[in-house]
Amino acid sequence: MDAPNDRDAAPSARSVSARARGVALALALAALAASVATGLGATGCGDPGAMYADMDGEALYRLRCLQCHGPEGKGLAANPSYRGVRDDWTARTLLEYIDDPGAFKRTDAAPRRLRGSAKYMPPVDRHMPQEARERLVEHVLGLMDELKVR
Repeated sequence: MDAPNDRDAAPSARSVSARARGVALALALAALAASVATGLGATGCGDPGAMYADMDGEALYRLRCLQCHGPEGKGLAANPSYRGVRDDWTARTLLEYIDDPGAFKRTDAAPRRLRGSAKYMPPVDRHMPQEARERLVEHVLGLMDELKVR
C-alpha cells in the first residue's frame, strides 16, 4: 500500500484554525465595507443621511469642503478661494451648485467665471438632507462675507 501524500493527509488543527480565522476576518471586512458603503457604519441605522442631523454648518464644511477650500475658505493649492465671489451667490444658487456643479455651470444662473470652466467640484453627498445642505450653504456664505470684508 502506498504511503499517503500530503494532499491525502487530514489537515492539522492548527491549519484549520488559521484558515477559519482568515475566512472570519475576510467576512468581517466585507461586512464592514458594505456597511460603510451604504452609510450604516457611521450611523448604526438604516438612514445614511442621519449622520448629518446634528452637524452644524461649520462641521459640515469641515467634512465636505475644507480639504479643497481650506479652513477659512481661502482655497488650497489650485482650489478656489471664496474671496471676491460673494456677490455672485445667493443661498438658492449655491444650493443648486453644490447639488450638481456640472449641470449648474451650464445654466444662466451660474456666475460668468464658472460657465464653461473645466474646474471640477464634487457634489455634496446625495444622502445629505436638505436642512443640512442649507446649514452648509449658510456657513459658506458666511465665509464669503468674511473674506469680502477683509
